[in-house]
Amino acid sequence: MELGNIIFGQMLTDEAIEHIMTLEEIMELGNIIFGHSRGEYQIERGTGFEKALIRLFAAYAPNRDNSWREYGVEFVNDTFEVHPYYWGDCTCGWDFFDSGHLKLERLEHRPDCYQSDYHRTYESAGHNHNKQIELLRDVYKCFGWDTSSPDWWHGCAIRCSCDYHQRYESILDEYTQSFGCKGHKETCLLVRPNFIHKPSGYKIMWYKYPLRDSYANQKLSLKQFNKIINECISTI
Repeated sequence: MELGNIIFGQMLTDEAIEHIMTLEEIMELGNIIFGHSRGEYQIERGTGFEKALIRLFAAYAPNRDNSWREYGVEFVNDTFEVHPYYWGDCTCGWDFFDSGHLKLERLEHRPDCYQSDYHRTYESAGHNHNKQIELLRDVYKCFGWDTSSPDWWHGCAIRCSCDYHQRYESILDEYTQSFGCKGHKETCLLVRPNFIHKPSGYKIMWYKYPLRDSYANQKLSLKQFNKIINECISTI
């Protein structure tokens, strides 16, 4: 399931709501919505990984423009690759498939879904959030949802009680069969890693600049990472 799908209300299960809360604790909101920095292991900033990368940047591009911030200059050889954060559009065609996912855009919740009650209470409360929360308490009880905790209403705008999610997945499966994969292709510039060490397969993705909200596909110590950087520098 694509993250944009979760954030913009397509995946509306309790599991999705919990997932969003978790993401907001560990990932920048801008990255969640607009960025593509993803990976199994988060890289903590200020732990030495940035300095190691800057050593590499200085080695292969000593005359780079460093007047504002170090982004990393495009570089590729047989051992490693560095690609600055990509600000452009999808290059594989996924974002434009079915005229920009038209079937998904037109997909709606069932008339008896909780979403209908949510929008009704929003209008009844005069677009006042606090008043709407009080109206939603009775709606939650009708659906058998707990309202005993202080934050019971968190995620109220994206809950769902119908089969919207299942129908959404069905359309995605249809897209996958026609497009060839579910989501962007590995060659798409939107999801291309910003740093790749080819011998080990180690990859890093960052948000806007190194190593802002960065994630890697392997967990390395700083010592191990410096060893990789030293190897990369030796090939320049």
